[in-house]
Amino acid sequence: MRFQPDQWTDHCDSWMPSFIHDHYLMIGSMAWQGYQQAGRGLVFCEIYPSQGRSSSFWPYRLRFTPQRHMPSRLQRLALEDDTIDQVGRSLTTYDPHQAMVLLLVAGDQIEIDLLQNVAIAPEICHAQILQRWSEFQPCFTHPWLDQP
Repeated sequence: MRFQPDQWTDHCDSWMPSFIHDHYLMIGSMAWQGYQQAGRGLVFCEIYPSQGRSSSFWPYRLRFTPQRHMPSRLQRLALEDDTIDQVGRSLTTYDPHQAMVLLLVAGDQIEIDLLQNVAIAPEICHAQILQRWSEFQPCFTHPWLDQP
């Protein structure tokens, strides 16, 4: 599967930006926790859409894929080598203090985003989650770190 930058708007349903917005603290926290424990990588978010429900309430699972495991993760999704290389370059150059790489998978829809110059840094997201753990605990699933 190959995506061109100008196709993102057509490919991405309007629910994806809303989903990212609604779950941003969790995504940012996962990015920071993963970076602290495994180095650079991407947040892998598997979403289970439910008809008749707002995307805010769709079940999802977050995991962190370290950079060294990223190629095999993306190959399993049947992404083309050019796309995998582009994501690899993003993982090498992004600033983990002000950015994160996010892979969203919902059925046959796939989106890869480099969220950069964010208003709330991943480290702050993680601190917020830890301070308010009881609100967020049910959302975390384990294992959170992808293994080969």
